[in-house]
Amino acid sequence: MLLMVGSKVERVEAATTTNKESLITKVSNPSNGKITFVINVPAKTTVSYKVELIPNARTKSIDTKSGSYKNTGKSQVSKKITVTTRYYSNKYKITASYSTGPARNRKIYKDTDSAVSALKTTIYTNKFVWNSANIKKWKAESRVQVLLGFAITGAADLAVTKGYLSAGYGTVVSLTFLCGDYSSAGSVSDTKTIQMTPIKGWGFKVKAVPYDGGYTKYLLVYDAKGRLHETIKFGKMSISTISTIIK
Repeated sequence: MLLMVGSKVERVEAATTTNKESLITKVSNPSNGKITFVINVPAKTTVSYKVELIPNARTKSIDTKSGSYKNTGKSQVSKKITVTTRYYSNKYKITASYSTGPARNRKIYKDTDSAVSALKTTIYTNKFVWNSANIKKWKAESRVQVLLGFAITGAADLAVTKGYLSAGYGTVVSLTFLCGDYSSAGSVSDTKTIQMTPIKGWGFKVKAVPYDGGYTKYLLVYDAKGRLHETIKFGKMSISTISTIIK
């Protein structure tokens, strides 16, 4: 492109962008916190890719994974890419691109696809066990609080206090999952009063079970012999809420 500047003619470098839908294929979410996809790389070409989580139009990406693949061969190759995400969300976006031609007349080929990172398998935290010290705190109506970790990463904040039911004493259980949803509070909390009082050696675990639109949280109650006594359903975490990854 030529541009007249005063009495001089200068060449302005320009690029054109073309959508190439076949550049990204086979997007999937095979396991907890994993996104996979295939980039189809033309011969003698380097394709750059990026996976981003952008909560809304007013913010930048809060989780970015990027890279490139160079094909030095004489024919197109398909390269499978796997990234580990920081969050569960249905707002992930994948972009891939490559360019051809000289800088003054460059052609850019680009493809964009959406992706979901969801909980795929049922997971459990470690166990909270009632002992003499935390039973004493409960009787004094003090808050007993502990962070229960999942097997690999992530945690649930469990808090218990004395509560009251029509039949007598109960236990108020608050279960909080940390979130990264920039359109709401930084956590999602569910509270229930359950019909039990602390017994030494009894305990709790937290379980997360996936469903098509997210995952459901459960409180598991165990007796002193480690047998499952009761399963109590808490709230659901929608995949539309950006929640910290747990595995």
